[in-house]
Amino acid sequence: MRHFKDPYIRSIALTGFAGSVGADGETTLHLMDCVELPREAMGNPDTTISFRCFASLYELAAKRFGIDDFGLREAESLAPDYPNIGPIVFLSKFSRTLEQWLQLAMKYWIHHTNGFTLELIPGRTAGFTSLRYVAVPGFYPSRQLIENAMASICILCRNATGLQDRNPGVVRFRHRHL
Repeated sequence: MRHFKDPYIRSIALTGFAGSVGADGETTLHLMDCVELPREAMGNPDTTISFRCFASLYELAAKRFGIDDFGLREAESLAPDYPNIGPIVFLSKFSRTLEQWLQLAMKYWIHHTNGFTLELIPGRTAGFTSLRYVAVPGFYPSRQLIENAMASICILCRNATGLQDRNPGVVRFRHRHL
């Protein structure tokens, strides 16, 4: 496996980005230029790109278009099979429980990004499990990226279980104020 000095993410994570902000192709490429993401990443889903630049892209889009909840909206805009994160949706077919599926998904995750992972924390109450977003040491990701990841996980859990009407019991975000 390749080792990267800085956190990375596969460029397939850019899937749906332009549509979520209602931007045309040229505007999207301009935003990518502003955060130093290579333009060719948009057309090559298997390129590895800087996770830091990817996080900056989300923040820039939120600011430029005045969309405070950009990360949440972007998560909701994607297709229910989440083509931007590979086989994670399909791993649910090989799991008996949601927790089993999440454990399988996290084993795959390092092949998608090393920018963050999720930590499963057994619930104190039967039937509950907590998830914690864990960033790469020394890197505090953007608000938009954290909210996007957690909203995506919620939607994925609904899809994996077939329980589309279920919502998290509690959602807590602790964002650093800059």
